[in-house]
Formats: sequence, structure tokens, C-alpha cells
Amino acid sequence: MSKGLISIALASCVLLSACGGGGNNGGAQVVGPRSNSESFNVGGTVSGLQGSLTISANGETIELNSDGAFEFSESFRNGTSINLQVEDRPFRQGCYFSDNQFVIRNDINNLMVTCSSLGTLRGVVKNYSTGAPLANSTVVLVADTGSGMAEIERTRSNANGEFSITGTGVSERFLLSATLAQYGSSTLVLSNSLTNPDLIADPLMLNNDLDAVFSGTAPFTLTVDGYDLATLPANAFVDRNNNPYSGAVSATATIIDPSSDPALMPGDYQVVSPGNGQLRPIESFGAVEYNFTDGSGNPLQLANGVSATINIPLASSVDPDTAPASIPLFYFEETTGYWVEDGSATLTSTAAGYVYAGTVSHFTYWNADDYYTSVDLVGCVENAVGRRIADARVMAVGSDYIGSSSAISNQLGEFTIPVREDSRVLLTARRGGNSNTLVVNTGTTMATLDQCLVLGNDSSSTTIKLSWGANPADLDSHLIANDLVGTNATIHVYYADETAVINDIVIDLDVDDTTSFGPEIITIPDFPAAGTYQYFVHHYSGTGNIVTSPARVELQLIDETYIFTSEQANGDPNLEAWHVFNLVVTEDMNVSVETVQQLVDEEQVENVPATSNNLRAMRLSTGGGLPAKDY
Repeated sequence: MSKGLISIALASCVLLSACGGGGNNGGAQVVGPRSNSESFNVGGTVSGLQGSLTISANGETIELNSDGAFEFSESFRNGTSINLQVEDRPFRQGCYFSDNQFVIRNDINNLMVTCSSLGTLRGVVKNYSTGAPLANSTVVLVADTGSGMAEIERTRSNANGEFSITGTGVSERFLLSATLAQYGSSTLVLSNSLTNPDLIADPLMLNNDLDAVFSGTAPFTLTVDGYDLATLPANAFVDRNNNPYSGAVSATATIIDPSSDPALMPGDYQVVSPGNGQLRPIESFGAVEYNFTDGSGNPLQLANGVSATINIPLASSVDPDTAPASIPLFYFEETTGYWVEDGSATLTSTAAGYVYAGTVSHFTYWNADDYYTSVDLVGCVENAVGRRIADARVMAVGSDYIGSSSAISNQLGEFTIPVREDSRVLLTARRGGNSNTLVVNTGTTMATLDQCLVLGNDSSSTTIKLSWGANPADLDSHLIANDLVGTNATIHVYYADETAVINDIVIDLDVDDTTSFGPEIITIPDFPAAGTYQYFVHHYSGTGNIVTSPARVELQLIDETYIFTSEQANGDPNLEAWHVFNLVVTEDMNVSVETVQQLVDEEQVENVPATSNNLRAMRLSTGGGLPAKDY
């Protein structure tokens, strides 16, 4: 059950006349003058109810458990102002009065209380590396209902990877998980509100790094690319009924290297302190998901008193010379979405590379993490015309540490979000459209941002995020558009010309990373004119090439996610530029994505004119070629 959903919270029912409740008598006819000593009854009909509903009239409550007529047991004196409220309702429903405030002049028996599904969730389950939809994935939505975490619904994705859930309810904490054989699982943390109850989320899943079958009676080591991810003794497992298991064991393991994308980690980098229940933030140094099943797919676990050695490869963006020598181990608690400290791990050099080695007594997601000291950033979210936006989800992602945090903007569009002290942080927001990305350097005390995050147009806002591996050290984003309709303008947004302003719309390269991994982020709040906007990736410096990096581009166009990887590109891998896609904008401003996926000569980005309204960039580009960077 969910408490406190007041009927006037429904936008369409803020004005009583909009809800069919015109007048001040609850819709009933007044028959002649009445004495103030007379008392009248209040009642009506409830419809659509699925569960238990408690409503009140001036503090008197009545519980309803099915559709049909109702009447409050207490009568009310003539001329009394009646205030009706929903006190308790089914979690997955909203219930609303036809008229919730009126002055009683006679018996009222025609009030209508209508209950209907509250909130929807839709999305597409996709392969993280390719963007391919994943059919038949198991999708589970769990919510904090106010009395603990509870499963809302379980479904499967269709042939196009799509899924939907109607009647999510409203919660500050949802867990959306997706699982599928041959893939590591995905768990997203979501939230919604009464004024913004509908959700869109696309779970992205990594391919397993290992699929193996071995005898449960023999010792076994799970090895991937030279890393011994887990070493198991003989007779290690029991079934779900705690019976010793001696049959064939199917094992999968997925290495999580969140260096270029902290969102790969399930949950939200938070730990619940066992002593006081307070949340503490953590940063990751690498993780592995382990799963063991019998021949029928039923889960197996280590027997009581049995332990196994695990090795978690050090995240590729972490320098082993500065990494902690010993850090806590954490496992992911799937029912709450929080991480739980359990044991410790030691940084160890192996032939394959550095790992955090530890001992565990059960298998799940294991994460080598450390706590950090946080400071608060205070900021605001607004739209393009400066109106503050409530219920926007704000995300902070570490640029020089692997971690993230989130917050929701309040009714004034303000937020407070914890981040690591003395660090570089990327801030974004989303509600309908995507915002720009702010790069913030934190100190040791709370700080207030001097500008708001600005949300783009709900119907066309776009972000393009480029990430890559350790080599090449520097890949660059280039957004190019020539001869835009009605403007004859040229756009070339890249590191030397980070901002283009066309028809009062600002397109920005918000983040330019020069030290491997990324991200580089371009924000398009709206499209200034019809035309074709080309997106390229250029190999600026460093060894290797774009294909072997590998590079990954995530395009967020309104509520659709598109993923492109350099490994899927056509052409000579030694070429220095990658034409990834085009955004085609028609004259009626409809936007579509045209996949290109072609490796090309770097002249296609080197010889493009600067943005036509940016004199600084024009001067920088004079003489041909791309301007040099000052690292």
C-alpha cells in the first residue's frame, strides 16, 4: 500500500471543474433552504479498484476493498466544508475523486472515486557492445513500496528486445534487472514521481567472458585471458536445498571493467552501513560476476564452510603504482541494489596483469572497492527558457575515479548530490530531454554551481558519448554539418571549436578527454535547422588504432539509445577517421539516424571549415589541417 496520494495531485484534477465536480455541493442538487442543524451523509461509488483503498472525509476514514457503493458512517452538518483525501491506496494504482472539496447542503451519494494504473515503464534490452536487441531476456522490476522492497512485475523482452510494465507505482527507488544466458546481468536504479510517473530505461548487457562446464566432484579454475578468476576445491557446491551436488557444473563469468563507463556496474555505488544504516559511497577498482548452475539451469552455491579464491582484474584506467595495496571486497545484494562489504582483497601482480585477490564463501557480483570522502554539490536544473524543472534525475560520474551518484531535483528545480572530494566530476540531468554536461572540479567543502544544468527539447534533444580503451591515448569527436537549410551555415564542433551557435541554439562539446578512455560528450539540445549532421571519430594521438582500441559511441536521441563500435566498422583499420553515423533532419524537423560505420581518410575531418560563426576557430584552422593540442 502507498500512503498520502492526495487526489488534487493529479494534474488534470487540480481545478475541480476539470474533474467534473463543478459547483460547491459535490454535484448533487440542492432542494430548498436547509437548517444549519441538519446533518447529511456523504457517499458515492468506487471503480477500478485492485486492492485496498482508504479514503477520508474531514478525518473520518473508510476502507474499501472492492468496487461498488460506499458511505461514510458519520454525517456532516449543513454548511460544513468537506475535504476528501486518499489516505492509503494500492501501490500500483492512483485513485482520484470526481470532487474532493465542497460545502455540503444535502445528502451526497454520487461522488466518484476512480482507480487506474499509475506509472508505466518501457525499454529495450540490448547488447552493451553492439546495441543489438536481446530477445527473451528476463526483466524484473522491484520497488521500495514504503514497507520494504517488493517485486512489482516479471516479464520477458519480445523479439525486438522490447518490454513494458503498466502500473509501476511511484517510488524513490526501483531496481530494474535483466538477465539472459550468455550475458552478464544488468541492474539499473530508477525513480519516478506523481508528476512524472512514466519511465524509460534500456538495460545494456555484456557478453560473458567465460562459459565452462566441469565436474562438481573435481577442483577447477576459471581462467580468462590468463587471469585465474576463481579457484574452486572439489565437492564445493550445494543445490538450492543445501544438498551436496556432484553432477556437471555450468559456470559463467563476466569481467566488469568500468574504466570508460561506470554505468557497467550494477546498482549505484552505495553501501548501507550495518551500524547506523547510513549510505556510504564507494569507488570501484574492478569487478567480476560469477554464476554457477546445474544441468537444468538451477543455481548452485558454495557449501557451508567452503571457500574459493577469486582474482578481480584491476580496472584498466587505474595505475597499479597508485592503487591501494589492500581494499575491501563487496558483493551485490540483488534485493536492495546496494553493495555489502564482506572480506578484503590484496593487489597482486600476475603473469596476465594486476588483480585484487581475495577469498569468498558465496558467488555473485564481487567488486573490489574502497570508500571515499564525499562533498556535496548544490545546483539546479532548468529548461532552455530558464524555467526550473522538478523531478529531473541528476547523475554525477567520476572522471578521475570510477563511481557515480544521483539525485532528484526538488520542486524548485534544485538538487544536492554527493561526489568524491578533490576530484573531477561530470554532471548531467534527464527528464524527457537530456541536459548538457558540466565538468566540475570539487574541493573539500560543499560547493554551489554557478550555472544550471539545461535540459534540451523533449522531442529532439541528443547526446553523443564517445569512449575507448587505453590506446590510442586521444580520440576526438567531430560533429559536422554543411549548408544547413535556410542558414547556409557550416557547423564543425570539435576540440578547437567546442561551441556552435545557430539560430540561437547552442551545440557543445561538453567534455574533451585527452588521456584515454573518455568520455567525450557532445550535447545537441535541439536541431537549429534541417540538414545532415555527420558524426566522426578521429585518431588524434597515441599508439594502436580506432578499431583495436576499441572505441564505442552511444547516441541518445530523445528516449532511444543507439550503440556503435569501431569493431563493426568497414574499411582499412589503419585509417585515422571513423564516420559513425549521420543525423538527418527534415524540413519539418523530424530526426532520423543513418548508420554509416565506415573507416575513412582523416582528410574528411581535417579539411572541414570551422563553424561559420566562430572567429577563433577560423583563425585556428587557417592553413589547413587540425590545430595542435596543448596537453
